[in-house]
Amino acid sequence: MTDEAYAVLEGLGNFKGNFQYRFKIVPAVLTAGMIEDIPEQEYRAEFITPEITVKDGEKVLIKDQDYTVKYQNNYNAGEAAVEVTGIHNYGGSVTKIFKIVPVDISSASAYKIASKEYTGEEITLKANEISIKLNGRPLSP
Repeated sequence: MTDEAYAVLEGLGNFKGNFQYRFKIVPAVLTAGMIEDIPEQEYRAEFITPEITVKDGEKVLIKDQDYTVKYQNNYNAGEAAVEVTGIHNYGGSVTKIFKIVPVDISSASAYKIASKEYTGEEITLKANEISIKLNGRPLSP
């Protein structure tokens, strides 16, 4: 939000009278340093939207009052991003990268596997022929 303001200068001592000076108040520009680092996130078969902290000095900015967020590439393991765009008293856009890491399935358990007839050859199961749980939650491919 850009506003105009007035400064009133009044004479003291050897000066008398006063005058007004008009100036603009412009939005502060968001910078990458204002967004705290986002810890690695573990894949969980859903869009991952970690809470972020944006600060202007010591002041913690408020989502949807000072800035908006838009996540990108935030479903699968790999590099994801959050774009932070200033609103009202803040302007500009900054992108912060975070990582989505693969789930370690070494402690997973299969609870449903389709039966297969012996063929004398290696049997390969398709993703829809096996169900896996990790920490009590079903996993999806």
